[in-house]
Formats: sequence, C-alpha cells, structure tokens
Amino acid sequence: MEVTLENIETERTILRELNVNDIEDLYETYSNVEAMKYRYNPPLLSMGEALVMVKEAHRNARMQKSIRWGIEEKESGRLIGTVVWFLKGSYRRDEIGYSINRDWWGKGLMTEILTEVLHHLQSVGVETLRARVHRENLSSQKVLEKNGFTKEVHSKTDTIIHFHINFSN
Repeated sequence: MEVTLENIETERTILRELNVNDIEDLYETYSNVEAMKYRYNPPLLSMGEALVMVKEAHRNARMQKSIRWGIEEKESGRLIGTVVWFLKGSYRRDEIGYSINRDWWGKGLMTEILTEVLHHLQSVGVETLRARVHRENLSSQKVLEKNGFTKEVHSKTDTIIHFHINFSN
C-alpha cells in the first residue's frame, strides 16, 4: 500500500508536511534538553540539524519508511512539535511517536492530536499500532492510555514500556 502525507485537522492544530520555514520552531522544540530527555535521539544542537530533520522527513516519506507530520498550532501558525508514523513495511510493525514543545505540555493537546491521527491510521488500513515510552514519562503513558492503547507486560527494570492498540477488533 502506497501512503502519502495527508493533512489532519484537530480543534486546535493542523498536522501537515514539514518545510524549511519550520526550522526555527523545530529547533526550539527539539533543542530543549528537558523536553527531549525521554527521546531516543539527543537534543538538536544547531539549526542545521533541524534542516536535516526536515530533509529526512521528506526522504523517509518518499521511501515509505515513515510519515512525519508537523503540528501547527492554528491560532499562532507556529510549529509546536511532530508526530511520526513508522510504517510496517520498513519496521516490521506500525509504530507511532510524538514530541511537543514544552510550552504545550499539560493542555490536553497530544490527546486531541493522537485521537485524530488514530482515526486517520485506521482509515488507511493500519490494524495494529505500537508505541514505546520511557518508564518515567508518565504523561505520555497517560496520553496513550486515554486513546485506547494497552500497556504490554514488562519487568520493573525495563526502561522502555511498550504499548499497542488493535483496530481490527
């Protein structure tokens, strides 16, 4: 199945393709050490790395590896984070990840966004979706659970907790 990046709209945001005009906002979000402490990749160190992020998003979409939406806040028009869908064809399973600017934490925005992204993914035929979350990132775990994800069995020493949701039920 060939997938393309389609805009997704929520009450407060538009999820859309990243572009070079987003570099400054991407850098602001992804260079924040506190906001990035639970991510697999280290914080960005330069605007050049933000540009690479945009280019990689475009390349990965063309190669059908992943789709990365920029999260644009409607009122300000600013990019405040991203949502990425890793496609099963490249990664053995469909997986989702997200990051949002620290200024937007605790406002219910990721729950709102993820609800619409899940509707979209289900509509394009995704049957099962997984997410991985750092054990200390309780806010992200709550976002997933509010959206119907189930925590998989894990040991008390696991750093990463796996979640999944089945749409085929």
